[in-house]
Amino acid sequence: MYPILISIGPFHLASSSVFLVLAWCFFSFTFWRLMREYAVEEEKAFDLMFYGSLLAILGARAFYVLFSPQEFMGDWLRILTVWVTPGLSFYGGLFVGLGAMLLLAKRKRVRMGAILDASAPALTGAIIVGKIGSFLGASEVGIRSNLPLATMYAGYADLRHPVQLYEIGVLLVMLIGAMVLE
Repeated sequence: MYPILISIGPFHLASSSVFLVLAWCFFSFTFWRLMREYAVEEEKAFDLMFYGSLLAILGARAFYVLFSPQEFMGDWLRILTVWVTPGLSFYGGLFVGLGAMLLLAKRKRVRMGAILDASAPALTGAIIVGKIGSFLGASEVGIRSNLPLATMYAGYADLRHPVQLYEIGVLLVMLIGAMVLE
């Protein structure tokens, strides 16, 4: 696929990084729009997004370090250097970020239902955008396949299932279904 989108001298821009930022932008914009529809003040919505995003990044890294300690043995400073030892946990970011938003919502007197209702489509769309980056960067690789949809991944000699495309399809069906039922 295309793990590196742009390469200028020693500078390399990874597709997974670009789509991670785009996923965050999609989440933030969608969450903000839906919070406006639920009549939540913009200042409160931006505070929820800011602190939720910040703690999601910290939680994603903390969970990755917690469940992959062998990568940090001997040099614990590598925990802070994401560019040297990359790695984030999706579930860590989800649980910590959403938990932080719910705790802050209680403090700012925002209905938790509004946050959960706004987060569901925003997170689903953000995951779809992130899966595109995962597909391009080949960070998830399926098992061998001879199906017509099978894809050649960089670093692998044979065709593989494009699991990200399957997930994108399922998430799109869920997102459209939720929008129709709303």
